[in-house]
Amino acid sequence: METIQFLYGNFRYLIFKVNQQYYLFDRRPSHFIGYLFLPLNWLFYQKVYPITEENYLRIKQRNDKFKHIVIPASLGAGLSVFIGAWSRAVNLSFKTNFSETTNIILLSLALLLSYILAQLVYRSREKSILSFIHSTISHPIYYKIRPIKVDYKRLIGYFILMLGIPFFSAWFYLYFKDLLFLLATFIMVFLALLCVNIAFSAEKGYVYKIVDIKINKDHQ
Repeated sequence: METIQFLYGNFRYLIFKVNQQYYLFDRRPSHFIGYLFLPLNWLFYQKVYPITEENYLRIKQRNDKFKHIVIPASLGAGLSVFIGAWSRAVNLSFKTNFSETTNIILLSLALLLSYILAQLVYRSREKSILSFIHSTISHPIYYKIRPIKVDYKRLIGYFILMLGIPFFSAWFYLYFKDLLFLLATFIMVFLALLCVNIAFSAEKGYVYKIVDIKINKDHQ
């Protein structure tokens, strides 16, 4: 199958070109399980929308204005560590006397809220891209796309930062019953749900192959 390299559209969308036609690639996980294990997104079909060259140029012009603004992916992990160190330095504690059941319910609500907020961010990025192409995106084509070469170093780093820290924060909350750990869990899970889109990257050197294409939803 044909190989492609992505161009940056926005946080949610990437752009690629095949046979002089530009396409908008929606990299939000198409299945919930894709949020839990990043490589699974390479097995599922993602939504793709044909766009005109004019629309591509509009998006590129917008991105050129902000290309020097970079937010490191490790910001959330650093923030979580900083909050923990700061709370110990000032002897700050929000320990509770809640029952184990109540703490589990609070943790579940925090996880649910982080997922809802992540979806709101994805939705806002959809509205943002629509404002630049001045049209709606509908009738998607479904592409299954996989990397030619897996960046295991990056993948391991993602699992350590975006899955390991939330797991231990949640465990510490249930063990110490300190609301600061609940807050850290909420923040890190929220960031992990957003960072999962690195399964498809527009960075230089990342090449992907189109494995399969479907016109309708008969694969779901």
